[in-house]
Amino acid sequence: MEEVDIPTYFICPISLQIMKDPVTVETGITYDRESIEQWFLTTNDMSCPVTKQPLPTDNSNDSMTPNHTLRRLIQQWCTINAINGVDRIPTPKFPLNRIYAVKLVKDLGVPHLQQAALKKMEALASENERNRRSMAEAGVGKALILFIVTCFQEGKTNGLLEALRVLHHVWSVDEETKVAVIGNNDFLESLTWVLGLNHDNGHNHMLLLKIEAILVLKMTIPVVNTAQLERLKLEFFMNISTLLSEKKISQKAVKSALHVLVEACPWGRNRMKIVESGAIFQLIELELLKPEKHVTELIFNLLANLCCCADGRAQFLKHDGSIAMVSKRILRVSHATDDLGVQILSSISKFSATHGVVLEMLLVGAVSKLCMVMQADCPAYLKKKGLDLFVISLEVVEQAVLAEAGGDKCGVVAEVRGEGGGGDAIVGDDGGGEGAGDGGVGVGGGEAGEIVLEDEEGGADEDSNEDEEEALLFEDVVEGSGMLQGFRGVGGGGGGAPGSVEEEAGVLPSGKVGAQRRNVPREVS
Repeated sequence: MEEVDIPTYFICPISLQIMKDPVTVETGITYDRESIEQWFLTTNDMSCPVTKQPLPTDNSNDSMTPNHTLRRLIQQWCTINAINGVDRIPTPKFPLNRIYAVKLVKDLGVPHLQQAALKKMEALASENERNRRSMAEAGVGKALILFIVTCFQEGKTNGLLEALRVLHHVWSVDEETKVAVIGNNDFLESLTWVLGLNHDNGHNHMLLLKIEAILVLKMTIPVVNTAQLERLKLEFFMNISTLLSEKKISQKAVKSALHVLVEACPWGRNRMKIVESGAIFQLIELELLKPEKHVTELIFNLLANLCCCADGRAQFLKHDGSIAMVSKRILRVSHATDDLGVQILSSISKFSATHGVVLEMLLVGAVSKLCMVMQADCPAYLKKKGLDLFVISLEVVEQAVLAEAGGDKCGVVAEVRGEGGGGDAIVGDDGGGEGAGDGGVGVGGGEAGEIVLEDEEGGADEDSNEDEEEALLFEDVVEGSGMLQGFRGVGGGGGGAPGSVEEEAGVLPSGKVGAQRRNVPREVS
């Protein structure tokens, strides 16, 4: 295929692409119609982009003259160069007349003309921005809102898909439509009804309806008033949670659903309803699929807010992969995810930290990830938050170990905080595995031991991380600071031996990581 030289007068000065519908403004400069209209819309500058001369501010579309001669030359050139892969430019359609748009709005009120009018609206709205503006000026948005509410009240779905699509198209250019939904509770209930439709009429068709409804809902939620947001029903959130569980849902619909939940989450009542709807489980399952960065940030934003309440933390801990998922994403997605991930772990450790939960954090690598946060290039407040969480984790581990071993305080937390020397560590069965700690942060005379778990036959199951690099950094941090010498039962000068914890004692959960923690009360004061 030969390289094609495009004549410069075929190129639009704005888009630098071949013009499809060339129009000439009063200054004599020719632009592609879509490009110059988008220029006027986004810049609010009614002047020629090339000459900077002012252009008429009233009825600017009529002041642009179609350059039919240039368009025919472009089409002829495209036909000649089709062998080189150049696509022919189609003849542009006549711009939508406002009178015709008003006629389509009137046809919506006639039952036997509704379907034809909706199909014509959908075709026109999908063509270009100019048609969408003409439809908005004719009041198409308000008419469609009324049509959707009527469908909800009468329980019919004929024409509903087309109506939602057209409303989605014209929403961004129609300010009157945005005003019409403020205080309109019937419209929100109508969208809730669409999201809850069953699949009796075909799964694919109903799924398309729900996807269009959630796209419209995403644009609706930010403009409704506070009273409407506070009165959202449980059914509303249950339908969104069910939609998130669909396998064939598009990424755009997933983002829209998450945005809706984020907008509604700040209100306490809504937060409880989101938890009750089972959304936390769906959010974790969605994140385990490794979605794109923005989706992960939205999910962590929701989980951080939902874990602020006791029921939210309880539902979070019911999922066996919740803590592992959060720890895995920290330092791997974005700074926002790091902050929210540490906030989630902090909420769990402060208010739901049984020894089973905290020791699970050790097993799945959450504590080692906190060490990485303290060493990584993170903001100071995040490192402080990570250190506080690390201390809380060690306190719970220390209490659990002492409760089983019956020994004296081993000084683990004191070493982390730099509060004097550490005492002897007793981690084992029947007083075995003692080791004297040197005390003080960064002292540690002996070689760092390892947290081990002995089974009934005396074998050891080492604490493992998926990432060897994370595990090595964790060892470096701990060995350099002496943080865990007391807990590990490693004494100064190499005199100590790694301690052991019996599975049947219940200090470390046996079998599935999340299994034992659910049998222990989660909320601790």
